Amino acid sequence: MDREKLAEWIALTYNVDPEFPWESSPESAVFRHRENRKWFALVMKVSRGKLGLAESGMVDILNVKVGPLLAGSLREEPGIFPAYHMNKAHWITLTLDGAVEADRLKPLVDISFELTAPRAKGRGAALASMRNIGQELCRKLTQVGIDSPEKLLALGAKEAFIRMKEAYPGVCLVHLYALEGAVEDVDYNALPQEVKVDLKAFSDSFKEGRRA
Repeated sequence: MDREKLAEWIALTYNVDPEFPWESSPESAVFRHRENRKWFALVMKVSRGKLGLAESGMVDILNVKVGPLLAGSLREEPGIFPAYHMNKAHWITLTLDGAVEADRLKPLVDISFELTAPRAKGRGAALASMRNIGQELCRKLTQVGIDSPEKLLALGAKEAFIRMKEAYPGVCLVHLYALEGAVEDVDYNALPQEVKVDLKAFSDSFKEGRRA
């Protein structure tokens, strides 16, 4: 996914347009929450050498926040690096040269959006206090009638995922992990491997059309 397609997807998904705040770096784009003005994505152009790559030339990169538990494991994947010019414990850098597939990149932007979102108020606030449930995931759950921890616990992660998938086809395995973690009150990265395998098979069944 190149920077233009990324900006289009962010605009459609989060209703946020890029800002270009630096005269000294006019190509650098920031994507912020409208409410609290916090960044959830930063796009810039850097030399490949600054990422430790042997190739010469420049490359577009994307910085997103994923938290310390996920950041370490993600840096082992192709096209993902310690955050350039940002907190390396909480942020990562992804190259926008095709090394990271769009299906992999989009959930990471969603995680960043949720980690930097303002706290929910009013309806859904208790839901947003659950582990792994950020502002955007809370909004999606509320829109499909799951607006309290009690409702999520009663339905379970898989049924909640089905409802979300019908309304928001773009939700993916990461969201299912987050829901299961919320139900079990654990960080989604800490789910047992056998649970992750089962959830992945469940999520993949949508791709294969078995639940169409």
